[in-house]
Amino acid sequence: MTDVQHMKWWGWGRDGVAFHHDDKPGFAPFLTFALGLEPGAPTVAAPSFDDLDVPASRASRDFLAQLVAIAGDDHVITDDLSRVVHTFGKSIRDLI
Repeated sequence: MTDVQHMKWWGWGRDGVAFHHDDKPGFAPFLTFALGLEPGAPTVAAPSFDDLDVPASRASRDFLAQLVAIAGDDHVITDDLSRVVHTFGKSIRDLI
């Protein structure tokens, strides 16, 4: 799975890709009007992954074994980082 482009664990989109609004003159006024946000205001740094308290996977060994039998060992991933990256519907392909 070397062709996979990894998403940010702390936000949406691919890791290393940022959105710039400099070439979108109507975007900053829209953010201020619709959301009360001020583009250019100081930002908060992304939190450290090491500071997260990620609970253990609730998937049973039997369930994981069944998934491995269906999808293959390379496609059943339960490490903390992968689970956090794919939470809250960030990947419709995920089963867990």
